[in-house]
Amino acid sequence: MKKTLLSIINHLYKKRILYGILLFIFILFILNTFHTEFSDEFDNIFGGFLITQGVLPHTGFFTHHNPGAYYVAALLIPFTGRSFVTFRIAFAILLFASFVASYIYLHKRLPRTNLNFFLLYGFLIGIGSTYWWGHMLLSETIVSFLLVPLYIIIFIKKLNDINLIL
Repeated sequence: MKKTLLSIINHLYKKRILYGILLFIFILFILNTFHTEFSDEFDNIFGGFLITQGVLPHTGFFTHHNPGAYYVAALLIPFTGRSFVTFRIAFAILLFASFVASYIYLHKRLPRTNLNFFLLYGFLIGIGSTYWWGHMLLSETIVSFLLVPLYIIIFIKKLNDINLIL
């Protein structure tokens, strides 16, 4: 037990700069949650609520949006209820978790590649998303958060001539 605790403390000490940067990015994501709102986001959250009630998009309610945002909202609604502020906080945590998961995935797939630029990307998202609405639950936000890590893999593969099998 004592040896395990010491190894955890040693690991945290070695990675303190990385964890400090991730904590700072997390704080930026949380701070963005309280800034501005857009009517499409309310529509997406309400669509997610309807899905939790068994009503499906395009058949149970009209929408001209991509249904992906409704399903993401449906995943969060059971934890947040109908509170917009709580939903936004949960969504910020989900966005941050997807960022960290992408970083871990890239690190495992590209162990010899310096991924500091991805941390810079997370910082830029945290700073800039309040201006391009990246902190809101919109279909475009979800698509961009899912595609950027794939573009990074393709870019690194091409740049370093690495053979990657996804």
